[in-house]
Amino acid sequence: MLLAFETTEDAAGLGGADVAPPPSAVPRIADGTLAPASDMLGAFPRIPRARVPRFANPIAAVTDPVAGARAPEDAWRPLVPAVDGDGNERCGVLLPDIAAPRGTYTGWNPYAGEGLAGELADREGSLFAFAAARAEREAAGDPRPSIEERWPSRAACMAAVRRAAEALLRQRLLLPEDVAAGIAAAEAAPGFTAA
Repeated sequence: MLLAFETTEDAAGLGGADVAPPPSAVPRIADGTLAPASDMLGAFPRIPRARVPRFANPIAAVTDPVAGARAPEDAWRPLVPAVDGDGNERCGVLLPDIAAPRGTYTGWNPYAGEGLAGELADREGSLFAFAAARAEREAAGDPRPSIEERWPSRAACMAAVRRAAEALLRQRLLLPEDVAAGIAAAEAAPGFTAA
């Protein structure tokens, strides 16, 4: 995406001044796409075997960087993008993996190790794959529709991936080579029981 944005910026700088940047996809409180982290943790689906954070890491302004003093932790409240029924973010730049999902992708991953258990790992997310079939999903108690329930065929899923990638290309958020690579990766991914 960064290269696609730089390409747009270069076009504007080379006499293409009428080339506007892509529209903002930043989540906003006003439209409900940005919400308190505690609300989103409560809305997150109960996925079997998923370790969901018990709380959002508190945020507090540094009031004295030399002494390391901070304002009260309730001075700021952590806000996060809103999620859909699968637990995927429903705003921002929705890459094909999110627009045509085969699992729940999160921007968080709790530590499992002793001493840090339950704390959020920085820079690591999680993928909770959908069950392949309805029977598997029901046996596990997973509330999210299975692959076979959401996509009647691999071709139907690939068509959704292609539409999502091409939409990002039209918005100048992906380059043609990114679209081709994304589609190839989706076609190689496992998860279908039907052709």
